[in-house]
Amino acid sequence: MGKKYADYMDEISADDLYKGLLAFGLISNKIPPVFGSTPFFDYYVNNNVSSSNDNHDYVRYKTLRNINTPRQLEIPVPMAYEKMCSALEGNWNYIQAHFHTYTDSQAYIISRIHIQKRKK
Repeated sequence: MGKKYADYMDEISADDLYKGLLAFGLISNKIPPVFGSTPFFDYYVNNNVSSSNDNHDYVRYKTLRNINTPRQLEIPVPMAYEKMCSALEGNWNYIQAHFHTYTDSQAYIISRIHIQKRKK
């Protein structure tokens, strides 16, 4: 039998998860390059920024589809998104244990959530 779903989760460290989500998973490539998640990540890590406990709505951005139809994109407020990533990082061991508990008995991967560590 090949790798189990939880084995893919075990390849990802808590630090890798945090950096992957925050530096490469926040900003859509449909948004102008003036906004970027990698510079935000670098700023956040290098300046030891702390987030508030305030609730935030999404940042909305309007763009055109390829067929010239308006489309509204929404991204999380970066500080709130960082807080979520930090919570996932802090609980990653529990999340990995959860995947082992509920997927180790499966003969094949049936989860619809497929996160895995990618090369480069």
